[in-house]
Amino acid sequence: MGLISLNLHSPGLEKRDGVNLNQAGVSLAAGLSALGMGVFTDSNENVNERTSFEVPTYLTCIRILSESIGSLPLRVYEKMPRGQRPAPSHYLYYLLTERPNPQMSATVFFQTLMTAAAGWGNAYAKIERDSSGARPVALWPLCPWKTKPVRKNGLLSFETTDTTDGLPATIKSEDMLHIVGFSFDGLQGTAFVKMARQCIGLALVAARFGARFYANGARNSFFLQADHDLTPEELTNMRLDVEALSTGANAWRVANLPNGVKIVPVETDPNALGEYTTTSKYTRDEIAAFMRVPGYMVGSTEKILKSTVEAQNREFLSYSLTPWLTKIQQEFQYKLLPSLGRFANQYVIRHYLDALLAADTLTLTAKQTAGRMGGWLSANDIREQLGMEPVPGGDVYIRPLNYVDATTAAEGVETDNDPEDTSPDDDKPAADDPDAQAAKVATNIISQSLKPSPTPSKQQPRSLLEPLFNDAYNRLQSRGKKDVFAIQQTLLPVANAIGTFFRTGTMAGPSEQKAVEKYLTGLATRVSNTSSAAEFEKLLRCIVFAVEQDAAEMRAKEQLRGHYK
Repeated sequence: MGLISLNLHSPGLEKRDGVNLNQAGVSLAAGLSALGMGVFTDSNENVNERTSFEVPTYLTCIRILSESIGSLPLRVYEKMPRGQRPAPSHYLYYLLTERPNPQMSATVFFQTLMTAAAGWGNAYAKIERDSSGARPVALWPLCPWKTKPVRKNGLLSFETTDTTDGLPATIKSEDMLHIVGFSFDGLQGTAFVKMARQCIGLALVAARFGARFYANGARNSFFLQADHDLTPEELTNMRLDVEALSTGANAWRVANLPNGVKIVPVETDPNALGEYTTTSKYTRDEIAAFMRVPGYMVGSTEKILKSTVEAQNREFLSYSLTPWLTKIQQEFQYKLLPSLGRFANQYVIRHYLDALLAADTLTLTAKQTAGRMGGWLSANDIREQLGMEPVPGGDVYIRPLNYVDATTAAEGVETDNDPEDTSPDDDKPAADDPDAQAAKVATNIISQSLKPSPTPSKQQPRSLLEPLFNDAYNRLQSRGKKDVFAIQQTLLPVANAIGTFFRTGTMAGPSEQKAVEKYLTGLATRVSNTSSAAEFEKLLRCIVFAVEQDAAEMRAKEQLRGHYK
């Protein structure tokens, strides 16, 4: 009786040069590792920097890191006494943001550089300089498997065979950009796949199992059993014929068996497919973890903790990209910008991250509105962020009127909000009381100022200032919220204009400032039950009285100085 084993979803015994490595007690991966062609794994898979790209999760992680960093502009900024600003006229600006070399764009260059850094643990780029040997004119990425750092006599240099003629060449350290990944000596990085080879090997063998399982039509293995002896050639031919009609595109087709031959199915674990799915999830999470890529970016939806896209992008930037971005910025800063001379330490190289951190429309609008109202963004600044052209007069920065110096606010706040309480009483003032004399003078001026003139001249406060006040007051009434902030924002410029009129261009005095503050604060309690005419007269009365009070105090001080001379 002949018995033929057909395991349709497992690889056969691997052979090299006629020697069965499995029968010899040596796995194929171990043999390749001994020959320097891979890394040994217990899954019998050959794991290296190239075969690891067959794992979808690992390939996705490399793509996410390389394409994300490749799409972030690397700019040159000029240092200012406070802060920094872009320097588009710098000779490195175009090189880093547009064209590092004539054959590739900046996006392709940095994507290639990051693929080498994340996949091989090292990224190299040769710096081509001008005839003076000072300014860089091109950056050329080199293959990481053809380049390595060497240290001779205490000096660091790089040896590479990635040359036009394929011959070895030595490049000085100052002419080579080297991005080091995870490293044990700080000189050369180590590929993640070499340290996590077991996880990569498990993912490879799991993917291969799934492919072969479904290629076999998702059927279990079976035996062919014959009731009579068959020659070795008959056994081989029959096995090949049945495999050809039972696997791949011919799965589920009917095979003709010789007389005396029958199929004996092999029972397998019914949970095998479930274990395959569990293994795939496990390796996906493990690979995403050691590559420092959020799980939701590689297809895992079980551990999404951030509620907004902006929060997810910020997490991705902080934990995945920032370590790489910092290495790139520091290496480019040190090798490309001069450290000596008059231009030393005048410029910095930084990535522009606003595109990655762009929020949704509602959040972005709120941030821009806060910047505009807070005074650190102008209209043209916001238009530039939105990719729009500037408008005339859009470079003006505004400031809320209730933003005052803390030292001024600490001097104390009056508790009486009624501005009319500052008016003098009707009692006869004492002859030696300068404040009372000032109140009497102010009363006469107020009474004359508030009288409508039949032929108003351009100097009449009512004809000049009342339309301005009415316009501001109507704008206040149209606002949905009429709190102290809204009142100050709308009416304080009018109050300043009225004060300037009566002060003839001099600075506002403390009495006027307090009077206007009282008036605006008190208006919040009656804004819905008063008219613009009544409020204009109250404001005018407060300002005129305060101006005359300041003037009287100054006259009194002058008189006292003359009396004691």
